[in-house]
Amino acid sequence: MSAGIASCPANTGYLAHHRHAQSEIYYIISGKGEVTVDGKVHAVSGGSTVFIPGNAEHGIKNTGDQELKWFYVFPTASFSDVEYKFSEVEKVDERVDELVPRKEPPVLKIYGWDA
Repeated sequence: MSAGIASCPANTGYLAHHRHAQSEIYYIISGKGEVTVDGKVHAVSGGSTVFIPGNAEHGIKNTGDQELKWFYVFPTASFSDVEYKFSEVEKVDERVDELVPRKEPPVLKIYGWDA
């Protein structure tokens, strides 16, 4: 198993939509946000758990006024086994029906360890 803690800054932080072969679990430690899995949006807050199937397109964004922090787990021996494939376009504002070219992944803190 490989696991760690990631966080996004208040209001604007997000991890852009991406895929990887391994399934993943998010456990929300604190904050409020939205996790999108294959186009379905899930509102999350402290105590929420989300299962993400392997190769599902997914991302997370902070919708609250505090840091969003989550614990993640991959069923793999090492985090280096996980190859992130970021989507080429993404919807950055739900109020606008427009896809824009993907920017580089935003500021995101990731701390991890391998079992």
